[in-house]
Amino acid sequence: MNTQAVLVCTHQGEPLGYVPDLLLEHLRVLQGNAPIELTVEHINGPEAPVHVRLLVRLDGEAPAGYRPMSGSNWQTF
Repeated sequence: MNTQAVLVCTHQGEPLGYVPDLLLEHLRVLQGNAPIELTVEHINGPEAPVHVRLLVRLDGEAPAGYRPMSGSNWQTF
């Protein structure tokens, strides 16, 4: 279990799911800079595994000079 996990809920408080671990650093940078907004763009059917049922768009403002997905988790060999 990831102690840094972020659960995304609707405005009514209904849980939708967790932000993938790989995207947590990016989410926190945007959250720390300005308000963010998450929008469900697509819902896959019950035949899709639960971890890929929702396609969610993240809108936010990154700080000047920020390079998304460039941290150590994104390094290639």
